[in-house]
Amino acid sequence: MANNIQRKDLFQGLGNIKKVEQWLKAGDKLGLRVCGGSKHPSTIRNPNMPDDEGSASLIATIPNNLHRHMNQVIFKEFLKFGVQEESLWKALGILK
Repeated sequence: MANNIQRKDLFQGLGNIKKVEQWLKAGDKLGLRVCGGSKHPSTIRNPNMPDDEGSASLIATIPNNLHRHMNQVIFKEFLKFGVQEESLWKALGILK
């Protein structure tokens, strides 16, 4: 699951994601709920749970300042939720 990253080369290169929008678009492409934004960090939430405030529906929080380690944490959160690694790479636009 989250600790068994198949594409370690791509995982190490996640520092190349600098814009919050790239994560938000990936969440949208994967059919997840994208919430928040502007002053507060955006969140990616479980589409089957209508709660926008609680932690039960939270998949990942996307802060405004992204860096390699933070991107890796976010990536693992998507995997923990059950998103397939290959699908996530494609949604991020890193794999075709």
